[in-house]
Amino acid sequence: MQAVRELYSHADETTAGHWIDRLIEDMSDTDNPVEVRSLARTLARWREQIIA
Repeated sequence: MQAVRELYSHADETTAGHWIDRLIEDMSDTDNPVEVRSLARTLARWREQIIA
C-alpha cells in the first residue's frame, strides 16, 4: 500500500493521474485478492477527487 501513499506526493495532476491509472491497472489484475481489486475499483471511482 506504499504505492497508494506515494500517490499523494505528486504535486502535478498529470503525473498523479498517470500514477493512479497504472496503480488501478496493476491492482485490478485477477491474480490479486478480491480486496485488492475492490480497492482498485474504489480508486477508479474517486480518481478525479484524489488527483485534484
